[in-house]
Amino acid sequence: MRARIRLAWTGAALLMVGAGPTLAQPPLPPAGPAEEQPAAPGQRPGRGAAGEGLTVAAIERELDRFEIVQAQRALGLDNEAFEAVGVRLQRIQVLRRRHQAQRRMILAELRAALESGTIDSDAAGVTARLTELGNLTVRQAQELRRASQAMDAVLSLRQRAQFRLFQERFERQKLDLLSRARQPRGAGRQPGRRPR
Repeated sequence: MRARIRLAWTGAALLMVGAGPTLAQPPLPPAGPAEEQPAAPGQRPGRGAAGEGLTVAAIERELDRFEIVQAQRALGLDNEAFEAVGVRLQRIQVLRRRHQAQRRMILAELRAALESGTIDSDAAGVTARLTELGNLTVRQAQELRRASQAMDAVLSLRQRAQFRLFQERFERQKLDLLSRARQPRGAGRQPGRRPR
């Protein structure tokens, strides 16, 4: 786990460095409370598989902070001009984390019903969870649309296009990084080669 966390931090740093030096700015407040992933069986909440304090959710929070720094660079804004953008980006991040946590919880309940064989005996409960999942999807789209509109209100047309492209690029980089961080230790190493 320690190696995976080190990889995640390295990748996050590369996300920042890859586009060149970032603009100097005072630290923004945290991107808001991010819900931790449910603990695996036999694993205490909020801790990694090997007992380290950092979880994937903690790494995601750090990536949120990097996203804010990178967004400022992508838009070419100084600290004062970026202040309104940073606040709105944090709002988008908080909504995104909240929706992800709620979705994970509902899916975990559905998975438990399937694995325990109670899906037929608790048809009403399962139906309610499915309805809740559908409502969450609709609510998520509405809330994120409003947050995006608030962001657009402080950006020029050119900056809006730049921001959408930045979001797409950063999300791909983040997913790739988290995927590598989740890989078992030594995954992808060429057989027959000893680590240096």
